Amino acid sequence: MYKNILIYIDQERPRSWKHVLPEAVFIARQHKANLNVMSVVPDFGMTVVEQFFPEDADEKLNRAVMKGLKTFIKERLPGDIPIRPIVAEGSVREAILMISEKVQADLIILPPKIRRSPLAELGATSAHVIRHAKCSVLLVRPPREKSGDASQS
Repeated sequence: MYKNILIYIDQERPRSWKHVLPEAVFIARQHKANLNVMSVVPDFGMTVVEQFFPEDADEKLNRAVMKGLKTFIKERLPGDIPIRPIVAEGSVREAILMISEKVQADLIILPPKIRRSPLAELGATSAHVIRHAKCSVLLVRPPREKSGDASQS
């Protein structure tokens, strides 16, 4: 039985959530679980990066992404399950692993590919999370496209 489910979304890339959201909602309802919905922003803490941005750029970005995430949740997820928005900093793969431990996730739900990687069956981020997660990971593949009728040759 799942109690805490974690999903990662990139609001700008529907491929990261289009098929994951319905599955996550279904499982959360069935198990009466909490749904943790996370987005990730770049880490401005690196010296080479932070010198190019104003001092409070990371705080402003975090607030903007959190606001967008809350709007995303309100528009796309039902109100009958407990949902927690989370914004993390750093690399997506490491942030997913860190947050999964922090929220004591017992299930992480991801698409097979988070970023554009048309040649790979399994994206680098999803593969990394599968290898290193301390809980179950469910990959939700998009439905296969229907090919033409085989009887018409």
